[in-house]
Amino acid sequence: MAKAQALQTEQGNGTGVLSKYLVGQLSPEELDFRIEAITENLQGAQRSLFDLDQIKVPGSAGTVWEVPNGDPTRELSGIMLFLNGTLKQWYKQSFQETGGGTPPDCRSEDGMYGVGSGGIDGKGGLCEVCPYNQFGSGRGGRGKACSDRGAILLLRPGSLMPTAVNVPTMSLKDLKNKLLKMGEEGIRYSRIEVKLTLQKDKSKDGIDYSKIVLTPADKLTPAEVHQLQLYSDKILPLIKLPDRLPPVTRPQGIAQRETRQLSMHPQPTEDINMDDDAREE
Repeated sequence: MAKAQALQTEQGNGTGVLSKYLVGQLSPEELDFRIEAITENLQGAQRSLFDLDQIKVPGSAGTVWEVPNGDPTRELSGIMLFLNGTLKQWYKQSFQETGGGTPPDCRSEDGMYGVGSGGIDGKGGLCEVCPYNQFGSGRGGRGKACSDRGAILLLRPGSLMPTAVNVPTMSLKDLKNKLLKMGEEGIRYSRIEVKLTLQKDKSKDGIDYSKIVLTPADKLTPAEVHQLQLYSDKILPLIKLPDRLPPVTRPQGIAQRETRQLSMHPQPTEDINMDDDAREE
């Protein structure tokens, strides 16, 4: 109790970064009480990234975020809790055929095992050997039919559960490079508030698309970093993340067929399939 009160005192008079967030506004006792209530109501089940509130990059190269239960905005503010860069999605039909808005026919949360109608036998399976995850399987023989994607777990003001910000293929590499550059400068994404904006860009095929731009903002105080870590240690286990996923188990016959396929799919130079980013709406 004394340590928690000292942390609140060190945080100051409500002018720190966390003063804008429920994590910083609630007393430690109330925060623990609410997280315990969430845990109990989930009855031991983890939430998938797809179960969380979603914020997607708009289609048609838009530069305005559509926020669930909120007004459209050009800038998202929040604290990054986690970046999942291992998501995969495959659509049997193209965006032009469906018009968008349809769920993927196969998807993977860990980048290793797909669930759906993809895979070598149409029942999902090991992503490494899936024909749709090979370069050259995309439209016109370019890129991959199954796209690599990401999701940012973003803590936003007014909520205890983070929001999943969808990171399309064309933004994922730049975002990872930005975080690497920040690390070289000694900036940890878990210790700052970030701003996410959308920038209109054009592919080498002349297709307009929206690209996520991450900008570091205000730093958390040492006390706020500690407070946020205590919160993250209790919230993140409730969410199914790659390093927390159970080991993959597959029927022996499927596993054997997948193993035989491992040497049959060379990986040529990377090429991006723009059809996937066009699905964002």
